[in-house]
Amino acid sequence: RTRLFEATQTSRALYKIASELTSDFTYAVNLEPTGRFLNREMSDAFKRITGYTLDEIDEPDKLADCIYPQDLPLFQQHVETVLSGQSCTGEFRILTKDGAVRWLRAHGRPMWEGDHGEVTHVYGAVQDITRRKLAEEALERRAAQLVLLNDIGAQIAPVLDLENLMDRVAFLVQEGFGYHHVGLFTLDPEQGDLVMRARAGDFSNLFPHDHRIRLEQGIVGWVGCHGETLLANDVNAEPMYVNFFPDAIPTRSELSVPITVGGETIGVLDVQSPQLDAFDENDVMVLRTLADQVAVAIENSRLYEAVQQELTERQQAEEALRQSEEMARAILNATTESLILINEQGTFLALNQTAARRFGKAEDELVGLRPQDRINLGLMSSELAESRGKWMREAFRSGKPVHFEDERKGIIFDNTIYPVFDASGKTARLVIFGRNVTAQREAERRATRAERLAAMGQLAAGLAHEINNPLQAIRSNLELVQGFNLEQDEQVARLEIIRQEIERLAELSLRVLEFARPPDDTRYPISLSSLVNKTLALVNKQLQLAHIEVTTDFPADLPSLSAVPGQIAQVLLNLTVNAIEAIGDGGHLNVAAGVERDMLALAVTNDGPPIPKEHMEHLFEPFFTTKPGGTGLGLSICHSIVYQHGGTISVKNLEGGAGVTFTVRLPVVRLGKSAEATL
Repeated sequence: RTRLFEATQTSRALYKIASELTSDFTYAVNLEPTGRFLNREMSDAFKRITGYTLDEIDEPDKLADCIYPQDLPLFQQHVETVLSGQSCTGEFRILTKDGAVRWLRAHGRPMWEGDHGEVTHVYGAVQDITRRKLAEEALERRAAQLVLLNDIGAQIAPVLDLENLMDRVAFLVQEGFGYHHVGLFTLDPEQGDLVMRARAGDFSNLFPHDHRIRLEQGIVGWVGCHGETLLANDVNAEPMYVNFFPDAIPTRSELSVPITVGGETIGVLDVQSPQLDAFDENDVMVLRTLADQVAVAIENSRLYEAVQQELTERQQAEEALRQSEEMARAILNATTESLILINEQGTFLALNQTAARRFGKAEDELVGLRPQDRINLGLMSSELAESRGKWMREAFRSGKPVHFEDERKGIIFDNTIYPVFDASGKTARLVIFGRNVTAQREAERRATRAERLAAMGQLAAGLAHEINNPLQAIRSNLELVQGFNLEQDEQVARLEIIRQEIERLAELSLRVLEFARPPDDTRYPISLSSLVNKTLALVNKQLQLAHIEVTTDFPADLPSLSAVPGQIAQVLLNLTVNAIEAIGDGGHLNVAAGVERDMLALAVTNDGPPIPKEHMEHLFEPFFTTKPGGTGLGLSICHSIVYQHGGTISVKNLEGGAGVTFTVRLPVVRLGKSAEATL
């Protein structure tokens, strides 16, 4: 017993050390039949992170109150899994005792008595992943800002006329980053003051056309004089702040950065807001980068107007350009997502380190590679190269961002192609932004499968009626054939009826199996009207039981749709089942389709009650539902499927409370002769 006790103590000590090294805090609790938790082991860090002691949350209801409301379903699923006897790891947010929001990653392991007994103990380890989650959000924001910075830099760099350059910079900065007011000043060396050369935003009409600020006057004058950034998130607390038009301009926050070329301040980029604490260090970084790009553009413009200037001035401009490129490269490599710059031929012009790692090559080995070179080196298949080439040609043709997904070596990438324009407004290059969404897509497929099965459950009652009718006919005719001495002709007729009813059952089973089996992700040209008719046939009995009249309106020349048939069928089924539930007993359902430019629009209209305004903006959010026992995934999955097909889904209430219309818009298939031959 002594040796066993010593071994147990040693094991407990090793477990505690290992747990504290691999997690923020660990716990071990006993579960009473009443649902109350009894603490056995608890790291001290639990109270430091959550603010609670275990005594304060020793019951399930008290513990649930600490969970962030939107993450409560995730937490409940985690607890249910552990209590069912399975180990489980989950991520969710909590509300600490002082009201702060923190992200936790929890792993729970159940213990139970006997082979089939109830769970009596739970051991777990929890990590505080708040900093990681915040970092991921910051990286996503930084990547989006990077695309805007590249876009703005590419658009202003070729502009050589100084006046046009100023106006374009102010407009692009205000439009791209959403600042309330953007002002661009340049230094007038002869007068010793700063001249507002361009303005954009809410305050632009409040400044006079020839607005000037003396050096050292106000925040802009101070930055122009000292060449340093100045941020005032409360201008009333900043002694350098001056409001030149206090009755008209409601400034509460102001940020000014110098525009510097070769160490010399030539202007100031200024942004203002009517809100307190409107700017942060991220805005400082963005404006500094923009100021460097503006500095290069201004210098290029001046060099164009005075080609014979001294060589030293040219070297200063090149140095400023080099510094700007180094900063842009540093920002490019800071993101964990891949960014690739290509020309119209698909040649790699530049890419960040993340993109290079995904190709398994160094950056300098990839720059200059054409699509065929990448195929020859085994970096991508010819099919993937052709697919990407199609999307790149579309981006060059339309001049608009193009979103698509593709797969490389089992990894799914969510890609967006952004066009980069030259001075004439023509697309000169493309930036490809790619995210690894393999895990996300797998989760979506599981949720879609679950929702399909849930939809089949809702149709069960109607399917039972559909199956019962032919079974009754088969039974009656079999009894006649077996129990009566029928003439041969009459016996043949009865057997023919039995055969026809069996075929009805087989056809019904086939329709159910076509919907229930997991669909592949291959897209085909399909007829939308045929798909709608099959879906309505699947819910026909449910429509009859609810006394709902159905009408359809499809033009004869309706073009084909390129889609995954099973996924679009699920969208149609979800919308139809929702309409049946909304109408109740007795009503009308109309399904109509038409062409709107390059999109095929499908409208599903029911005459049920209108949707409350407060629910409208949440309809397509995951887990939002107003139905008792609903999952809240149906419309969210519809939105995801339509989005992945390059389409949109919307909803509106009809005037006078006459009903509700859901409209799905999807790209049509335009087949040329070569495409038709291929298909």
